[in-house]
Amino acid sequence: MRIKRMSAVLAGAGMLTAATVALGAGAADASTISTGYVQLCAQGGYVSFIEFPDRGGLQSTLVSPGQCWYEYLGTLDEEVPIEVFGSIDGTAVYLGEAWYNASVSGIGIGTEGAGIYDAPYFITW
Repeated sequence: MRIKRMSAVLAGAGMLTAATVALGAGAADASTISTGYVQLCAQGGYVSFIEFPDRGGLQSTLVSPGQCWYEYLGTLDEEVPIEVFGSIDGTAVYLGEAWYNASVSGIGIGTEGAGIYDAPYFITW
């Protein structure tokens, strides 16, 4: 599993909080993603990554605009949070939190918006 820690990015310029609207940030009941899988697609104009705080800070790789990360993370019989971030020039911007139960479905997360400082947000499927 290719997982990359982003501590340097988070420690870099500090954490900025974006005033965003996380559309569909609840669990994806009818997700097209297979059970136990997580997908992150950077659909906006910035690099994105996700973190699983209840799994020891496990993180995705950095996903460049137009690219996706797709990984099997196993099934847990509980709902777990996924923290969604955008990143540019070493600065991480917190976009919000999505929740999902890996034993029920998978989840897809797409970061959106022209730029990290231009009202970024995310959607789930």
